[in-house]
This record gives sequence, structure tokens and C-alpha cells, in this order.
Amino acid sequence: MRPWPFSFSVRLVRLADDQCLPRPRCVRPNGKAMCNNRDVAALFKKRHANVLQAIDRLECSPKFNELNFQSVEYRDGKGEARRSINMTKDGFVFLVMGFTGKDAARFKEAYITRFNEMEEQLRGSSRRFRPQKDTHDHHLQAPQRHRQGRAS
Repeated sequence: MRPWPFSFSVRLVRLADDQCLPRPRCVRPNGKAMCNNRDVAALFKKRHANVLQAIDRLECSPKFNELNFQSVEYRDGKGEARRSINMTKDGFVFLVMGFTGKDAARFKEAYITRFNEMEEQLRGSSRRFRPQKDTHDHHLQAPQRHRQGRAS
């Protein structure tokens, strides 16, 4: 198996047990890394037509769609022009999060694992570089709540 996914996010889905998932082929039209839905179909063992249908049914905003999905044509084995979609990493993740099956579950688990690792790294960084409290800006602090005891 090849490491996962794309050259711009190799560490993204390394599993906790150090397994790697296969990755789709990455292209760089206009310098932006993208993968094609035909490669995604092969990766997740789905029919190309079904992946196109899944993309068409995504309920993302028009802006997100414009930024992350690009319709392209390719020539099939008979030389006929066929529809295909290039997608960014964000488009890929948006699409794949709706997939089911073992491969999709592995991707989602690895994505969550990596997200948690990054969150832990950020927590560690914020502990080391916590800004000092400025005593002159006490008016910016949240008000303290005082509990009043009940009279018996």
C-alpha cells in the first residue's frame, strides 16, 4: 500500500497502529493539488458513476463547491468524452465523510486520530507559550461569581 493521502497532507491519515491507507493520484492543475473522482472511486471500491452522483448530491454551499470541485473531461477507452471531477483536499474530505464501508471507516478513524494529535500538540504549545496576565487590564477579565449562602 502507498502512503495516504496527497502530497500536501501525508500525515493526515496515518493510523494509530502506524498502518497507512492507499492514496489517490494527485494532480496539480494551476499549482493547486487535486485528485480525481475516478481515483477516489478506485480507492474506495465504488463505481465512477456512483461517485459522480455522490458529488452531485453533496449539500455544500455554492461557494464551497466552486472552490473545491472542478468539472473536467477525459477520453474513455472508446475515445468518447466523459465527465469527471477534480477536487481539492477539502472537497475530498467533504465527499469521503459521507461514504460508508471499511475503507471509508478507516479513513474517518485516521482523520479523527490525526485531528486529536494536532489538538494535543496545540494544547502543549499553548501551555508553554501562555501569555502573562496583565494586571492593568483587570477590566477585561470575566466577572467573578460569588455564591451567597442561605440563611437557615
